[in-house]
Amino acid sequence: MRKPFAFNAFYPDRTRLKYLLVLLPVFLSCSHGKSAEGQQGKAAAMTVAKAQGHSGENIEEVWKDFAQAIVANDAKRIAQLSADCIRCSECVINTPAEDDAFNDFKDENPDSWYDKLNTELSYIPIDRFIKEDEKLIFDQAAKSRLMDPSKVKIMDDNVNKKLYEKSCVAEQSDLDEAKLKEVLVTVSGPSNKSEGIQKVFTFIDTEEGYKFCGYSTIP
Repeated sequence: MRKPFAFNAFYPDRTRLKYLLVLLPVFLSCSHGKSAEGQQGKAAAMTVAKAQGHSGENIEEVWKDFAQAIVANDAKRIAQLSADCIRCSECVINTPAEDDAFNDFKDENPDSWYDKLNTELSYIPIDRFIKEDEKLIFDQAAKSRLMDPSKVKIMDDNVNKKLYEKSCVAEQSDLDEAKLKEVLVTVSGPSNKSEGIQKVFTFIDTEEGYKFCGYSTIP
């Protein structure tokens, strides 16, 4: 004979119901806690992702590596952490001889010197940059501040991508998706006589990680 339907298995008595009502808030609280932890984890991952490039490298770590290479005068490592050329208009007139030569060029080309400077002359091959300009830009005062957190600020650069539309830096197809980061190093603070000076180092996001690709100063 078939056993009668176990009605109590689906409809607990009052004692069981009381325990369920007591434990229900605990279960809900645990579930909410796990959900909140998951959301916090996602938020943290998004924060990290914003600072990372295609390769997953973090700009802070790349800057630390780059700064250490500069301080150690490690030309090979500097080149590895750089694009094939560096946009540096100041490098065109870094020495008195270069300044004189460029002034002559301006006199001889009054209508075209500015475009020539910004489309061609300012892009310095990395080997030449390391040989001729690196030591002038990274003097002892600058080197002493490269790894000082109080003197270094990292910012997004969302407006200057077109300046790096060169095959020696990035092709247009790569540039569309690339991130630019600026590392601002304060080498002298403001005073009664000066606004102060910041050296600005631009890094571009590539499949091999962030690469140094530009130098300028403020002001």
